[in-house]
Amino acid sequence: MNKFTIAIIIVIAAFFAFKFFATSKENFNEITAIELKEAQKNNEKFLLVDVREASERAVNKIKNSEHLKLGKIRKEFQKTFPNVKKDDKIILYCRSGRRSETAALMLQDQGYTNVHSLKGGIIKYLSK
Repeated sequence: MNKFTIAIIIVIAAFFAFKFFATSKENFNEITAIELKEAQKNNEKFLLVDVREASERAVNKIKNSEHLKLGKIRKEFQKTFPNVKKDDKIILYCRSGRRSETAALMLQDQGYTNVHSLKGGIIKYLSK
């Protein structure tokens, strides 16, 4: 292969890599602590899932939340929550929002379409 062919392959690969990551972020939903509290106050229907470790959950948790740690989201979400439909509203949270973002992307990959991550996590929720 000559240098030109290699350069074209690199450009095409970079384009598809960018497209994949950009698409994931475009479809990603975040919910703020204020929006979550408002939804709770209005008794909106959604599944609230804490994706932290059990030891973290023992310290504090959001009322009426379920628990499934991040490491089990991909393999056990559907088994743990068998009545949740692909378009049901799911809100995920962790300490700061990073793990819940990862979990949200995992669920989107499994076909769930109404998935949200709590922006700033429980830290932000407890401070509001």
